[in-house]
Amino acid sequence: MSFTTLTFRLLLSKNLAFNYFSGYYIRGYFYSTLRKFNSELAENIHNSRTLAPFSSKTLTLEQQNYRHVVFNYVNNPSPASFGYSIFLKEISKEFLEYAVQEGSVTLLNEKFPLNEIAVKEVNWEEIVENSKPIKKFDLVFLTPTYFRLPPTLFERYEAKLKLTDKREKAPYRYYPLPDPSLLLRSISKLWKKFSPVELNLKGLLSWVSAGGVAISGFPYGIKTYKLYEHEKANKWVVGFMGKVGYSLPEDLFNKKFAKDLDALLKFSQFSNVGGGRTAGLGMVNYIPLEYSE
Repeated sequence: MSFTTLTFRLLLSKNLAFNYFSGYYIRGYFYSTLRKFNSELAENIHNSRTLAPFSSKTLTLEQQNYRHVVFNYVNNPSPASFGYSIFLKEISKEFLEYAVQEGSVTLLNEKFPLNEIAVKEVNWEEIVENSKPIKKFDLVFLTPTYFRLPPTLFERYEAKLKLTDKREKAPYRYYPLPDPSLLLRSISKLWKKFSPVELNLKGLLSWVSAGGVAISGFPYGIKTYKLYEHEKANKWVVGFMGKVGYSLPEDLFNKKFAKDLDALLKFSQFSNVGGGRTAGLGMVNYIPLEYSE
């Protein structure tokens, strides 16, 4: 079994100034295209309280072997691309059909003809079969990334109880740091929801939380960005970007978990990580550096 990735290529023939991060517009194109042809399906996905069955790759300029993620501005006409990973066949089939019929993308009330829609099927089983026990790797966080931090994981809930003496549902907090546990929790949720291939995710997450994966550094630094989702609404997130190194300490090294980790990290390049993935947040590039013999 497989899931589908779609890459849309077009020429942005005019300068553009987005009011907010371009990924929100790319998510908007997905829903607006579905609504034109199947409003019920679009509303079901949008209003569902479960994990959305797609992730977006935000608008990227492609200039002379250099790819540049668009935040707010396109200052010169340029070839560009964006895309989606869609994890349910019935949705990917319909959306592709509608996008082909539409034949263009409207951004800021400007219509740009599509040059190409590249379709790729990614096999779930092959991701696992081609994985190996990883020992050291880098993750490049290409777009702002944040995780939802359950206070119960870090004893904040109990601390709040002592202060307020109120036992209520603990709120989540946004966490703009590359924590290994939160990183793998976010990827594992998507794998568990949509993949037909079962992994020992509970065991893997316990191993990661115990220190099975450690941050080895970010020598070039990471930087945070504040992104508003809408110019008239005070709704915003803070996410980090940069290259982060990770390693698997020898005292806890487990070949089976390290192999499954490799599979999840390969998958993360399609799924994105953390919050806002349907709007192109949490896009990553996985760079394996060392495998176990």
